[in-house]
Amino acid sequence: MLVCMLTLSGSMISSFFLVSQTLIYDFTSANFTAKLNKFVMFSLIIPYFLPWSIWDQSAKILLEYDLIVTLEEGTLKDAVYTLREAVHFADVIQILWLCGMVVYLIFHVAVFAAFLRRVRENSREIEKGAWRAEFDALCGEKKMKTGKIRLLSTTAATKICTVGVARHIVLVPEYLLERLDAHEINIVLRHELTHIEKHDVAAKVAALVLCCIFWFNPLAHMTKKTLFGWLELRCDETVLKAADASSRRAYSDTLLKMMKEQQGQKKRKGQVAAACFSREQSADFVKKRFEGVFQNKCGTAKLAKTIILTGAVCMIAYANSFAKELDHATFYVFSNHLCLSQKGESYIEKCSENDNGFEYVPVNRVTLLEGILPGMSGTAEYSIVYPDGTREIFSGQAADGPPHEHIFQNANLKCHLKSDDGSCKLSTYAARVCETCGKMLTSSKWMQRNTAYECNHV
Repeated sequence: MLVCMLTLSGSMISSFFLVSQTLIYDFTSANFTAKLNKFVMFSLIIPYFLPWSIWDQSAKILLEYDLIVTLEEGTLKDAVYTLREAVHFADVIQILWLCGMVVYLIFHVAVFAAFLRRVRENSREIEKGAWRAEFDALCGEKKMKTGKIRLLSTTAATKICTVGVARHIVLVPEYLLERLDAHEINIVLRHELTHIEKHDVAAKVAALVLCCIFWFNPLAHMTKKTLFGWLELRCDETVLKAADASSRRAYSDTLLKMMKEQQGQKKRKGQVAAACFSREQSADFVKKRFEGVFQNKCGTAKLAKTIILTGAVCMIAYANSFAKELDHATFYVFSNHLCLSQKGESYIEKCSENDNGFEYVPVNRVTLLEGILPGMSGTAEYSIVYPDGTREIFSGQAADGPPHEHIFQNANLKCHLKSDDGSCKLSTYAARVCETCGKMLTSSKWMQRNTAYECNHV
């Protein structure tokens, strides 16, 4: 149920962000947009509405009690819920969700494990040369421990990328070792080390795990995809923060060269959870990335960020309020803790002296049958209640007496069934009782049913 409600609120927030992300970037920066994208992703798993549900006790009610669904025989609602119970809809949905999550997780883990196996089998440490010299110089400049970062050349990757969350590996495709000069090597390694500084690999892994939980939600996958793009733009933005025009031109030339070098290379799976200098993207994103290279957006106005954050908070509040309003509706659809009752059946916490269910209920025009004692059970107690409120214990149908003309009067047959857990169910049936011999005609369907969670009947 929590996943369903998070899907409602998270989908609204994701939709708002996906529609407005380009506009947000125009007025702020890639760094700000990437942070907002992460915030949107985590709104899918953080139940902001939960404190509200705890405060108004709706969470307690939904967890401790079964929701009552009132049905009327012959209606579409009755047919739908009858079919729902027959196929165990709530259980089927839960099983499908769990199976989808397991399949999604196994697939990505298997693909990435295969990629790491290829890396281990087809990689070697870069111990000297221009790549090692630039790598050591940049690590020293950024004060990064080289013991936790390895520089490998490999045939298992088609593009320069960084893998690993705690211990990082920068992978350089072998075909690129001799194709870049020292300045270009500096640019691509600076980009990869910036990914490590920003913990972008961890962010991508977290996004994949989140999409594993919400594998059925296309908005979650779209938000993950945009996050990967904003992380690249943010990395470009960070590297070029203090760059002049010539440095920006060199950066764009290197980016273009890397894209050309990667063309024609055989695509290999497994690099989804890696941070790459150049990855396959749409033409619009490539255009946006090159435009971003020549813009310095690190000093954007705080006013724009304040307005956007205020709007984001308002959107989150509205989305969670919407999900909170639909908590009961969500439970009615997906919960397996429902109590189906026919129209006329009521539920109370406990019966009292003033409202014990043994009052006479007027009999409408119903079909009464002879010899039918509905709800008959060996553990049930039966009573007859007359219009004047007179109540008498009913122990069974009266024996046949001398032939006579039956004079019937309206009455109720009350069937009281007490359960082992202390609850009880009191069903009222239409009846007619002969004044002379006590012969009784009853309806086959109850007119009213009261269920008390705590029985106080004497």
